[in-house]
Parts: sequence; C-alpha cells; structure tokens
Amino acid sequence: MESGQVVDARKQNTSLPVDAEVLVQASGLGTNVSTKNKTKQTKAMLEVRRQNWLDENAQVFSDQSDWHERNGHPLIDIIESPGGSTWSTDLP
Repeated sequence: MESGQVVDARKQNTSLPVDAEVLVQASGLGTNVSTKNKTKQTKAMLEVRRQNWLDENAQVFSDQSDWHERNGHPLIDIIESPGGSTWSTDLP
C-alpha cells in the first residue's frame, strides 16, 4: 500500500520518522507508539485550533474589556454579593 493511500473513511496511511531507540524502548514497555502519536497529534491540533480561535477573537475580547471599563460589569451586583449569588440553589 502506498503512503498517503486511504485505508478507510477515518484513517489515512502516512510516513512519520520515529527514532529507532524510541521504538525499541516503547516495544519493551508494551507501548503502542501509533496510539501515543495519535493522542499527541490530536492534542496539538486542538491547541492550534484553540489558539487560532483566541487570535481571531482577540479584538472582541478587547472591545468587551474596554466596554466593561467604561460602563462597569452589568452583573457586578450579583458577582460581588455575599456568597457570590443572590439566587438560592437549595432544592425543596
């Protein structure tokens, strides 16, 4: 099967270099390098998406902060009330 060929609808083969010593040690520990790699790639992709979202919305956050500085927070009475809330959370 050629590198990059689609295996099924969810997976695609690819070639990623891995240090030979890492493979030997992982094998000795019974660790699945492919699974660990997928987990790391997923976390890295999610972090990139998170950072992109923060970057794309930075102006909105700044505008909201400026508005709060000029006008105060609209829920400040609730935020600063004793106990942090004026609503009861006790169930009957």
